[in-house]
Amino acid sequence: MLDPERDPVSATAYRVTGAYVTVKTETADGMRIIGLYAGAPVPADASDEWVKHHLSSGLIEEVASPAPAAEAAEEKTPARRTAHKAE
Repeated sequence: MLDPERDPVSATAYRVTGAYVTVKTETADGMRIIGLYAGAPVPADASDEWVKHHLSSGLIEEVASPAPAAEAAEEKTPARRTAHKAE
């Protein structure tokens, strides 16, 4: 799994670039092997070995770290219009 000394706040995020990959991940039901299609984010608990292999194979790519939830929600919220009284 991820290096325990790696800072989770600044951890690198990855996205699938291949058509389809599988990865071992921990779920509420235990370890699962899940399939990810192109464009899907790679789970943070993917092993370093798995990440290195898939990076070198061109099946995943590094992406900017995801924005905190509050910032992401703010970006998706449409701008509000304010009503102006006609004078």
